[in-house]
Amino acid sequence: GQIQSLNNIANAFADQKNVSKATYFYNKSLFLSKNAGDSVSIATALHNIGYLNLEQKNYSIAQKYFEESLKINSRLKDEFKIGMSCSTLGEVFLSLGDYTMALNYYMKAKSIFEKSDSQMQLATTYLNLSHYYEETGDPEKSRAYAQKVFDLGKKLNLLPVQIPAAERLYKIDKKANAANADHSGLLYYKLRDSLESGQDLTKIAQLEMVYQLEKAEQQAVIKKQSKKYIFIIGAVICILCVVIFIFLMYIYIEKKRKKTVKEKEVLEEDLELKNKELTLNVMSMMKSKTLSQDLISKLLEIKNLVTSDQALQSLDCIIRDLKKDHEKDIWKDFELRFKEVHTSFYNELSQRFPNLSPNEIKTAAFIRLNLSSKDIAELTGKRVETIEISRYRLRKKLGITNQQTNLTTFLSQLNHNPKAL
Repeated sequence: GQIQSLNNIANAFADQKNVSKATYFYNKSLFLSKNAGDSVSIATALHNIGYLNLEQKNYSIAQKYFEESLKINSRLKDEFKIGMSCSTLGEVFLSLGDYTMALNYYMKAKSIFEKSDSQMQLATTYLNLSHYYEETGDPEKSRAYAQKVFDLGKKLNLLPVQIPAAERLYKIDKKANAANADHSGLLYYKLRDSLESGQDLTKIAQLEMVYQLEKAEQQAVIKKQSKKYIFIIGAVICILCVVIFIFLMYIYIEKKRKKTVKEKEVLEEDLELKNKELTLNVMSMMKSKTLSQDLISKLLEIKNLVTSDQALQSLDCIIRDLKKDHEKDIWKDFELRFKEVHTSFYNELSQRFPNLSPNEIKTAAFIRLNLSSKDIAELTGKRVETIEISRYRLRKKLGITNQQTNLTTFLSQLNHNPKAL
């Protein structure tokens, strides 16, 4: 599976002495094994990481990994792997100078591999014991175990087993000035030369494998980066689209706002113009009212000079018609012009305040044009005091109790949608 493949890749890098790559793939294998809850694979990965640290002479770190692997293998009751852990722990303690612990673990491994007849692992353990007895000053036992390794290698026809054993025999014999030292040395170099020619082909195959692995890894990285760049480009394009959309919406809203403001300004200008026209019209009506009153006054003066009953009746009729028709025409003309400018004023005023009388509505219209009590009095032919009383009653009916509220301002707020002319 994937975990085994990772271990194989790590082993290839370890053979090439690429420690960083080997460590990376061993740790990746350990991570996946833990996620999968695979105790066997966890123990294997721990052992491999420990062995890598042993080769780098990180003995304390190696010890930690080997002991964790030994605990798992003991729990699983896997005798072969227990023997492997004991053998490597023996190497760690021998390197640390703890000979008692080293011998203890070596003997446990030896016992396990002899019972299981694991020839290769037994050869490794014998070689470790040979090294142990050399370190502890017992060359006879050291040579005896080295000879056992050589014999096993010869029996199995395995040069990788024979060569380290022949090398150890040569060193022991040379150190002891034994007569067969030359024979041991010649045997060692002959075996080594035979192995190197085969190893060259193996190394080439391993290098090719490592090259293919690195190439595949590089392609995976490039593919991952390509996906990342595509995602970033896509995100940037999306952000740009959003920014452009927001910008276009801003332009649209701003144009609409400016148009609305412009339309409002035009309406307000038209309203102001119409209000001025309406005010001028009111003033014209006031002058017309004054002329009518002057004419009536002169007719009254003439009436005092006339003695004929028929003439008196005629003058009274003329004066009465002038008063009635003129006042009626003035209000109709004013009301027509006012409604043209303030279309919803009367409707809103009547709906919100249905108890207002026609005269109060008329007074409200005059006040809406900001006419003073004196102006209204002249226009309606009433006294100023009467108009002030009408204003007071109108405030009460409109519900204006606060003296700070201006009546003209209040009435102007009733008509927010003047007719555009």
